[in-house]
Amino acid sequence: MQHYPQVFEEIKATAMDKKKTYSLKRCFHAVCSWYGLTAEEIKSTSREQRIALPRHHFCWVVYRNRIDVSYPMIGRYLNRDHTSIVHSVSVFEGMKEAMKIHIEGVDEFIHKSKL
Repeated sequence: MQHYPQVFEEIKATAMDKKKTYSLKRCFHAVCSWYGLTAEEIKSTSREQRIALPRHHFCWVVYRNRIDVSYPMIGRYLNRDHTSIVHSVSVFEGMKEAMKIHIEGVDEFIHKSKL
């Protein structure tokens, strides 16, 4: 019988084999580039739609690409509470179909970036 922590590590390793892992910085700069915003703008406290949407998108991209990164870690990166990150991911998840062109564009930026 396997111990639970060992099983979780095996599951995580299997998932990581199937996904290419990108750094938070790489994902962040891809989203900034795609939307034409600066790091300061996305990390700001602004609730303007032109800034909030890319922030939601970044949270979703990291959530989708980094199984080893928690909501609190993303929150610290953006100077936000983890509940804000949970909300961002769920908001963007609901808009995925409408945002398909943006999702594909940011994915391409992430894959091509050199960070």
